[in-house]
Amino acid sequence: MSLRPPTPLQRSRPPIDRSFDRLIALAAVAIAISYLLAAVVDAFLPIEVRRAAWLPLHLALAGGATSAIAGVMPYFTSAFAAAPPADRGLRTAALSGVSIGALGVAVGVAGDQTGLAVAGGLGFVGGVGLTGIAALRPLGQGLGPSRGLVTQGYVVALAEVGLGASIATLYLAGWGPVVGLWAQLKPAHARLNLVGFVS
Repeated sequence: MSLRPPTPLQRSRPPIDRSFDRLIALAAVAIAISYLLAAVVDAFLPIEVRRAAWLPLHLALAGGATSAIAGVMPYFTSAFAAAPPADRGLRTAALSGVSIGALGVAVGVAGDQTGLAVAGGLGFVGGVGLTGIAALRPLGQGLGPSRGLVTQGYVVALAEVGLGASIATLYLAGWGPVVGLWAQLKPAHARLNLVGFVS
């Protein structure tokens, strides 16, 4: 059985190394599992400490789900498009932003430390934005389709999570227009985040 000689394109392009993609995806899954376990443990705390269901839900969704998303989504978009992976520093910053930011929000709100909660919210929103950049930046160099339905869905989902988290961060920061409309914006915050996570 004879093998075909490589085409000029195959000879000029080095193979795509996905080892770091796999490493950061595994790290993200480990972080997500840690957040989910913390959410289960926190469900048994006194109701005033966990703020009813607030703390377990935010640990599971903002911490667990978003960490998994930040770690895995850029891997999928670049793999679908046969594109080289995003910059390692960018991927690390995206995962760090959402995972540490979610922790800052959880600890800050539960402990009535507004400054920490706002800083965590800003880090979380920044991490969501970096996740979007990491997911989209390599696609211009891909061999396959780069702007398909899955990629567009990822962008919309990230925008929903980012907007939902921004509303809550502005509320925590005490921004007047958001504080004054919080009764109307609180359901929007919850729906945007939930639809974004599920998407």
